[in-house]
Order: sequence, then structure tokens, then C-alpha cells
Amino acid sequence: MPDLLTPERPPLPPPPEPDLSRVRADAERLAAIRRASERRRRGVALLRIEPGINQPDETGLRIPDNG
Repeated sequence: MPDLLTPERPPLPPPPEPDLSRVRADAERLAAIRRASERRRRGVALLRIEPGINQPDETGLRIPDNG
């Protein structure tokens, strides 16, 4: 006999596929945080990373900071 108190629910849709570029960016960000924490623990001065400064360009070469 069916349970009349609990309505039937359709099955849940499958979870969306992860956005791999976002997953990679998150992993890189977490790795940078871990490295910075390790440097801080060892007392090494930190380099402030800003977009476009000391970042690899599309060729993979680092752009020198002339400022």
C-alpha cells in the first residue's frame, strides 16, 4: 500500500559539471596561499602579486616590474 502522507517527488537532477577553469583558478589560489603561509612561517618577505605585474603573460614569460 502506498504511503499517502508522503507525496511522490521527482528524482533530483544530476549535479552540474564543475567549471574546470574555475576549479583550476581556485586550486592555484589555494596553492599560492599555502606558499605564502609557508614563507611567512619561515620569515621570508612576501612579494605582493597584482594583476599584470610579475604575472606570466600569454607566452608564459614573466613581465618585469619596472615600477
